[in-house]
Amino acid sequence: MIYLNIEFQEEYKRLDALCKDMLSSSNGISEYLQEMDLTPYVFRRCVSSWDADYQRLKNLRHIRNKLAHEIGSLNYDQCTQDDIIWLQEFYKSILNCADPLAIVRRVKKSQTQQIRKTPTIPHTESPRETEKTIPTKEEKKVSLWKKIILKIKSIFS
Repeated sequence: MIYLNIEFQEEYKRLDALCKDMLSSSNGISEYLQEMDLTPYVFRRCVSSWDADYQRLKNLRHIRNKLAHEIGSLNYDQCTQDDIIWLQEFYKSILNCADPLAIVRRVKKSQTQQIRKTPTIPHTESPRETEKTIPTKEEKKVSLWKKIILKIKSIFS
């Protein structure tokens, strides 16, 4: 039915507009996908649905492009009701900060806060270091002659 295609396009445009606003971009969903591409694997694995969401967004973008650019594509169904529902749910997840990129931002923020909260241990000298810096009584009593002899020895060695 043509109705599904039109409803799909409206939901896609709504999600695209939200992504444009959220990412301060003119590319919308394409920018969202690009951000997902640039996210390091370490953070991707924090989101259990990462791969499924990524593939679904790419597939839905392909359907949208087909509807927008191919002649006669509106004459038969390009999408399903499930596609429309998924777009609506993904839209809600972005609004609730439960989408993949929002989850990654929270993980990064919590890691940054943990690093800042980690106390730094002040450097304290070990007993051996203090022994080196504090002269012993014998070192204090070194006579002038011993200093001269040590100096001469250091020159010839």
